[in-house]
Amino acid sequence: MGPSFFETMGIPVTLGRGIESRDTVGSPKVAVVNEAFARGAFGGRNPIGHRVRFRSGFGGESNPEYAIVGVVQDIRFTSLRRAPLPAVYTPYAQMPKLLQSLTFELRTAGDPLALVPSVRRAVHDIDPDVPISDVKAQTQQVAETLIQERLLGRLSSFFGGLALLLACVGLYGLMSYAVSQRTREIGIRMALGSRQRDALRLVAGQGLKLTLIGVMIGVASALALTRFLASQLYGVKPTDPLTFFAVSFILALVASIACYIPARRATKVDPMVALRCE
Repeated sequence: MGPSFFETMGIPVTLGRGIESRDTVGSPKVAVVNEAFARGAFGGRNPIGHRVRFRSGFGGESNPEYAIVGVVQDIRFTSLRRAPLPAVYTPYAQMPKLLQSLTFELRTAGDPLALVPSVRRAVHDIDPDVPISDVKAQTQQVAETLIQERLLGRLSSFFGGLALLLACVGLYGLMSYAVSQRTREIGIRMALGSRQRDALRLVAGQGLKLTLIGVMIGVASALALTRFLASQLYGVKPTDPLTFFAVSFILALVASIACYIPARRATKVDPMVALRCE
């Protein structure tokens, strides 16, 4: 790693210091570890000043030792699903024999890809024989690691929306049929002097009561099954309250409309016609 690497990548230094320009071949060998390494190797102790030793031959030396000068926050390297692994960062200037290629990170407030031509010219001016390849924005790099999750998310959204649509259609049809079966009852109530709003309140209230019972059973079942879906989710809690509220609200709204429209139509029918309805 080079100087200002952690600042460029937005990785906070939580203890000690990061890698600096003074960390060269002639200076004492230093290393920066992440919090996962510090927890695993030192527990609750302060790791600053302790030394870590690498396997023989690392950096061209036999069992080189590096003094820990800083601790940085954990980050995910290869996968966003896996928990952060223990990591040790060392200055690239202190291991020149291992340098066959370098990866540069640039931070900019504008479009990062717009800087590529300028970077190529700057490197070419220094050494025309140094090639630059695999140039990517950080957002593109992250997006590539989430291809599987995005595909599963789109498919899940599609089938979830389709299931919700079928549930709404079925719910509307069932509630509408149940209310239409009570046309005779509504006619009797209207003939006996019941007001229109009372009949609407009765039918809609009973329909909503059944709907709320169904919603509560569905929510309880969904909460019980979320632990099986947790491994397929990233960045979304299995018990996301917005999702549960939105689905419950949509189903309750559909049930309300399914109860209201047929009940209102029935209350406008002449009581004698309603009484003859079978």
